[in-house]
Amino acid sequence: MNTSFIKKQVAGLFESVDESFFNEFLLNAEIVEHNIGSYIFHQDSTEKVLYIILTGRVRIIKKDNKGFSILGDVASGQPLGEFSFFSDEPRTASAVAMRKTSLLKLKESDYITLIQSYPNIGQKFSAFVYNRLKSNFAGLNKINAPKNISVIILNHFENYDKLIDQILIELNFSGIATNVYYHDSFANKENSNVLNKIDEHEGINFLVCDETDMEWSSHCLMYSDSIIIASDFNSSKELLPIEKSLKIYESSILNQKKYLLLVH
Repeated sequence: MNTSFIKKQVAGLFESVDESFFNEFLLNAEIVEHNIGSYIFHQDSTEKVLYIILTGRVRIIKKDNKGFSILGDVASGQPLGEFSFFSDEPRTASAVAMRKTSLLKLKESDYITLIQSYPNIGQKFSAFVYNRLKSNFAGLNKINAPKNISVIILNHFENYDKLIDQILIELNFSGIATNVYYHDSFANKENSNVLNKIDEHEGINFLVCDETDMEWSSHCLMYSDSIIIASDFNSSKELLPIEKSLKIYESSILNQKKYLLLVH
């Protein structure tokens, strides 16, 4: 993974970091990867480990006598498990990777070593945790904006490519950088290898897929944070083979948000 990208994610939490801190941070931290559905930590566990999400997305779920409930999603560039890390309390919920996710893992002993050398970093991070706690109590940090959005074209309605162009124009007008990828955007490259890297790109990634390349479509869903299902307004109500094959509408605790876009 690109070290400048990692530095950017770390600097985002501590406002700014100098080169010496960043180098020592990387020496103490470990990069770990989790696939979709993998638990990063479990509710009630007592491990003293802090995580920072580099790429991917993590869903926070809590279990009680009524079953599971979703507390929210945590996106790249944000810490994970910081409250129990600093409070000496067991984990109040579980964290599950919604898609392939890379994290920096920092043990308590390594964190103590860092702040002994850089005490101002400890103060900055404590302030960050305090402000995030206030946001959570206010209900302001439930859902993070998606990074990767799959656009599933159910039927090749006329000018569907212009629909994509219009979405990009609106986002660019709002100052949001966008990248668009199709099944033939990466000739002769493995889909999984390519999609592992797109989180490092600036802005929002649109992954456009259809029945033309089902392997690409399947990978797009695995790496997406939300899904736009685009269809002709006058098309049949019957499920198409791509909808059945990708199991788009099956219910799961890890479901992405889905939006149906009818074009007429």
